[in-house]
Amino acid sequence: MDKISITKQAFKIYHANLSSYLSISSIFGTIALLCFVLAYFFPISLILSVPIIFSPSIFALQASLMSLNSKEEGSPIKIYFKYFGLYFTSLFRGGYRSLIGLIKALAALSIITTLVAIPISIVAYQTIPELKDIIVNNATLTPEQLDAIILNNNLLKYGSMFAVGGGLLAGSYFYIHHLFAHSLIYASMLHTNEPLVMRAYSYIFRIVFSYFRRTFYKEYYKAVWWLIIIYIIGYCLGFSGLLLLKKDFIYYSPQIIGLAGGFILILFFLPYVFNVVELILINHIDEYNRANMNATMTLVNQLKAKGGLSPNEEEEITKTLNKLNTDINKDNKGNEDEKK
Repeated sequence: MDKISITKQAFKIYHANLSSYLSISSIFGTIALLCFVLAYFFPISLILSVPIIFSPSIFALQASLMSLNSKEEGSPIKIYFKYFGLYFTSLFRGGYRSLIGLIKALAALSIITTLVAIPISIVAYQTIPELKDIIVNNATLTPEQLDAIILNNNLLKYGSMFAVGGGLLAGSYFYIHHLFAHSLIYASMLHTNEPLVMRAYSYIFRIVFSYFRRTFYKEYYKAVWWLIIIYIIGYCLGFSGLLLLKKDFIYYSPQIIGLAGGFILILFFLPYVFNVVELILINHIDEYNRANMNATMTLVNQLKAKGGLSPNEEEEITKTLNKLNTDINKDNKGNEDEKK
């Protein structure tokens, strides 16, 4: 399977399951849009809604799509909320490493906001006498006074909005990328590892993913680059649209509407993204199985040395390693048959 066929095959699967995919995506979209509405009125709510609602919703979307691809019986709503609840169980909890994704997003937001704000601040200092006097005299301002200065000057008002808006665009991309690029790999690990081993998920994931990280990202971006552009366009349309159409908006409103705009444009293509990730993983299944087996054996040996495994646990993990070994041998035999 080459890079071009991954894109074509992902679309083929998408079209074959279009009605089911649209149903699942609509459920996820409704929940996500409710988070945006809540954030519009209470932006601080994102701190809770992202890890408690949005991340479990992404997980439920992914797991539901995998179930549909494997012909699981049941209505899309029932399947979706079954997996939404499973996200909070001990086996799945923390699998998306949402906190790490959030830290990356906040770092991107801070860096981009600062980079955009620096030239705006330099221009503002040179062109706004009131601001220059405050800085030169080292005056102390209350938050209300600072807001008044910003809102009464278009350069500061719109400049700060674009700075934060650019930072939020970068932050949201890094967060979504973190979830999408890693999610199916994690789900596959759950099917080939015992819960005991999954408690050391971060260790295993780093080793397994390092084996084909560069190739994965190359094939991933080859297939989804156009969706990234669509997301940016949607964000910019939502952000600038509110600025043009509504004059008495709340300061942070354009950023929230921008996020919603980008999200709406890519919503129904999300199943395609998951198909792409799954196909790339299948394309590298031999590397994945070998890395998974090596990482699991290393961890098991460490636990054995520390006396951290019971006989029953050793027996269960041995079964897992045997299954991985069988999968590797099967892949090798398949490759040999293809060469013949």
